[in-house]
Amino acid sequence: MSCAAQTQTPDQPEKKVEKKGSLLGLTAKMLMGKKGGDKLFYMPKKGKGRTPNQYGIAYEDVFFQSADKTKLHGWFLPAKKGVKKAKGTIVFSHGNFGKVSRHLGYVNGMIASGYNVFLYDYRGFGQSEGEAEKLGVISDVVAAFRYIKTRKDIDQDKIISASQSLGGAKSIAALAEFHPKGLRGIVVMNTFSSYRKMALKIAGNTANYVITDTCNPVDLVKQLPKVPLLVMHSENDQLIPCEHGEEIYNAANEPKTFMKLKAGGHNNFLVVNRHENEKKLLKWLDDLVK
Repeated sequence: MSCAAQTQTPDQPEKKVEKKGSLLGLTAKMLMGKKGGDKLFYMPKKGKGRTPNQYGIAYEDVFFQSADKTKLHGWFLPAKKGVKKAKGTIVFSHGNFGKVSRHLGYVNGMIASGYNVFLYDYRGFGQSEGEAEKLGVISDVVAAFRYIKTRKDIDQDKIISASQSLGGAKSIAALAEFHPKGLRGIVVMNTFSSYRKMALKIAGNTANYVITDTCNPVDLVKQLPKVPLLVMHSENDQLIPCEHGEEIYNAANEPKTFMKLKAGGHNNFLVVNRHENEKKLLKWLDDLVK
C-alpha cells in the first residue's frame, strides 16, 4: 500500500505546514526522526490473551499473510449458534490498543444478530508477527479482505467493512486502493480525519516535526468503492473530537450516512443506554444486506 493517490504530483505541491522554531520540536525530531512520531499511534500488546470460547463465543484461529509475507493472526467468529445462514460477513479493523481479545466487545452484538465476523490483528499486535507501522498496517487490512475472499463457507456477495478509531483510518486507506468484490458497505466509528491534526491535539506543535501527514482518511475517503458509507461518531468523544467524523463524512461521496451519537465516549459508545447505539448500527447493517 502506497497511498499514492494522495501524495503530491508535479502540479500539486506538498502541503505546507508552519513549523515554528521550537527547541522541543527540534529535539524530538533529532531523537525520534522525521517519522518517529508515527509509532506513537500504535499501542500493541503481544501474546495470545483470552479467547472467545471463554465468553461462550465459537471461533476459528486463522493465520494468513500480508503482501510482504508478514504472518498475521485473526479470529473467524461465525454467526451465533442456531443461525442457518449468516446475514453477511463483517471484516472488523480494531483500534490502536492491545490485541483482538480486547476488541470482542465491539463485535458481540454483530455475532448475536446473525453476522459472521473476521476480527484480526495487525502486524506487531497479539500473535501477528512484525512491527506496526503506517503502510504495513494498511497492507494488513488489504490482506484481511483478501483472506476473507478465499472462504467457501460465506456469502461472498455480502462482505462488510467495519472499523473503530485507528482501524477506520487504516480501512479507508486500504479500501481506497483495493476494492474487494462483493463489498456491500463500509462503517467507520470514532475515527480521526488526519494524522497530523490528531497528533497536534495531543502533542501540540511538536507533532509537526515527527508525524508524516500521509494516508489521511479525509483525503482518501472519496476514493472508496461506491457503496453505502456509515460514519458514526460520539458527540462526547474526549479522545477524537466529533469534528473529525464530520470532516470524513463531508468529504465522502454519496451514498453516505452520518450518525452523531449523543451517548457514550470513544470506547463505550456501543454499550451505553442499553446498547442504544449498537441497535442503530445493527439496523443500518440489516437494511444494507436485505
